Amino acid sequence: MLSPDETLLYVINSQGARVTAFYFDKTTGKVSGGCSSGPLRGVSQQWSYLGGLGLIKQTGNGGGVYVAEYGSQSAITMLTFHASGQKCWFNEALKSQAVDPKSSGLLSIGTFPPRSF
Repeated sequence: MLSPDETLLYVINSQGARVTAFYFDKTTGKVSGGCSSGPLRGVSQQWSYLGGLGLIKQTGNGGGVYVAEYGSQSAITMLTFHASGQKCWFNEALKSQAVDPKSSGLLSIGTFPPRSF
């Protein structure tokens, strides 16, 4: 998922239960550097995987992402993104995961308002 200011490309690693943010140059299309989160808490390594992403904010670099988790218990996790110079990192919200007991398999997530482009 591309950040609103088009400086980051958020990517999920479904098998490793991580999210990566790559720096993106919208002029050249070059992807470089970046950072990855640690493994998301509460994700079963036996039977679950990450689904879609939703941005926390609709401005700047997006501030991080909400992650849909498909598994024996579907959930949503929130990862905030932080950067200082070329160094970056993620923080998982203390109360992540938010379990969705009414979902039999959460694969996507959306945020409102939708992006303007």
